Amino acid sequence: MMRVTFTQINDTVMRNINYNAAKLSQLQEQLSSGRRLNRPSDNPIDMKNNINYKAELAQDGQFKRNIDDGAAWMAMTEVAMTDMNTLIQDIRERALQAASDTMTANEREYTAQEIQQLLQQLVSLSNSNYKGNYLFGGTNADKPVYEYTEDTQCTFAPNTLNVNTFQSGVWNAMRTYEDNKLYQYKRLDPNSVHLTYTTTAGGIQTTAVEGVDFEVNYSEGTIRTIAGSAFETALNDPLDSETVDITFNHYNKTNRENTGSIYREIEQGVKVRINTSADEVFEDNTSNLDMIGAMTNLLDALYKNSGARVSEAITDIDGVAKVLLAAQSRNGARINRFDLTGDRNGNREVEISRLQSELEDLDFADAIMKFSMSQNVYNASLQAGAKVILPTLGNYI
Repeated sequence: MMRVTFTQINDTVMRNINYNAAKLSQLQEQLSSGRRLNRPSDNPIDMKNNINYKAELAQDGQFKRNIDDGAAWMAMTEVAMTDMNTLIQDIRERALQAASDTMTANEREYTAQEIQQLLQQLVSLSNSNYKGNYLFGGTNADKPVYEYTEDTQCTFAPNTLNVNTFQSGVWNAMRTYEDNKLYQYKRLDPNSVHLTYTTTAGGIQTTAVEGVDFEVNYSEGTIRTIAGSAFETALNDPLDSETVDITFNHYNKTNRENTGSIYREIEQGVKVRINTSADEVFEDNTSNLDMIGAMTNLLDALYKNSGARVSEAITDIDGVAKVLLAAQSRNGARINRFDLTGDRNGNREVEISRLQSELEDLDFADAIMKFSMSQNVYNASLQAGAKVILPTLGNYI
């Protein structure tokens, strides 16, 4: 039989007591934290899987925030386009009434004033924003798409022409605008536009009459002489037009790219566009008109008291309305996709949370039972050690 020394007995007892104490401490830590895994050494494989689950949950949380933000952006876009559609239908209804032959010139002018107010509201809706970003501004969302300026006044200098080089056709008043902006002009007051022809011999002055000698195009901003009208003066006498002051309102479409796309990542590697650009909402490629141009033609027809031209303008408005409806349809389809993806990501999050919980969370009933057993084992090892390691003479020195 192998000889057993006191040192061997002491080492064995202490090793078993320390092992039982460590096991009891581990169970105590699990009970106090509520987690089965507190460090990699508890279970390396389960800890690795648990870390992966947590990373996926964090990623899904970011996807959820992206979906919520994108859905809110598109919901605001839908509200703006719905209100625009309502306004366009109101304008169209008034235009249909104005196209009737029973409408008088005064009634059409009153209708034009109403439509002018609706147009201003339409422009305001086109500049709708969300969190400080203009919804229809594309990637340049820091500035409005349209800007409205009231009561801008400009003076057109007179033109001087000689009889022997008389020019006919369209006379354009020269004025330079910045950035190739799109302008809409308010109707010119016929009483404020005069063409005066003065001869140097005898100082004879003749005034042309709008509608008889010349015609003003209020939407294009041009003055055209009417065929058959003429003025007789001495050879080489100058024909001068007097200075004209014109007050008008205009809408500026900002001269920058409004077609940029804004995306949100809603799944791993899946990015979906959330914005609708101004060109998609307001531009009718069929008629090469945008919303402002169509409304300007309508206002010009109303001020000129032309039922036929009002009917033509209604066709342009219908084209713009179709473009708006198509943009609404695309926006609605993206909203549906976000909703479906959000539901699917939510179900995935629930399942991953369940798997992660199975790895990490503690089964308290099982842990309490194991803790109680480990506590008994630890106490028994202490009592056994006290019996085995008896006092020696060293204790009494």
